Amino acid sequence: MASGVPFLKMTPTKPLRILYLQDEMGYDDMRRRVQQLKIDQKLIDLMKENLVIASEAKITLNDEGVERIKDIIMKDFGTKMVDLIAIDSLTTHLMPLSLLRSGIEKLRSIGIGIIMTHHTKKVSTATLEKNPFQALVGANALRSFYTSGIIMFQPSRSKNILQVAYELGNGKPIPAKFISRTDGCWKTIATA
Repeated sequence: MASGVPFLKMTPTKPLRILYLQDEMGYDDMRRRVQQLKIDQKLIDLMKENLVIASEAKITLNDEGVERIKDIIMKDFGTKMVDLIAIDSLTTHLMPLSLLRSGIEKLRSIGIGIIMTHHTKKVSTATLEKNPFQALVGANALRSFYTSGIIMFQPSRSKNILQVAYELGNGKPIPAKFISRTDGCWKTIATA
């Protein structure tokens, strides 16, 4: 998306400026994972202009955290604006939900899209297939925060296939898809 090319049939209208706040993984682990992906050098060059990854970014979405995010954007992009902030992984246990909502709204109000990754509860595959979004930790509260959601899970432990389910607050439904990583590249292999 930072290169402006389609990914899993999602097509950005332009290369997106993305700030990726990674909370759980260190720089070396992130670098190793990125190197495992097979990405064309031209796309990497475009990505370098539009993607900033802040590893081990312990940021809470209170007023201080929002200001820290704005400082990172200004320092690394030289501007006050990005298209998208990805927060991986959302740590809801560290703050009241009202504070989380306030921080998200402050970022949204200046036109920034927010992606929040979060963990699921330990549930069976059958439960995930039936109602995947109820598997989110704190699902009832979190579902009121977003306009769309994506859950990825592995329906069968014996196959290297992930199911991607979508939930939209408005708009027509998006059918689930099945993806697989082959030769370092993610590919859509089927649509439900």
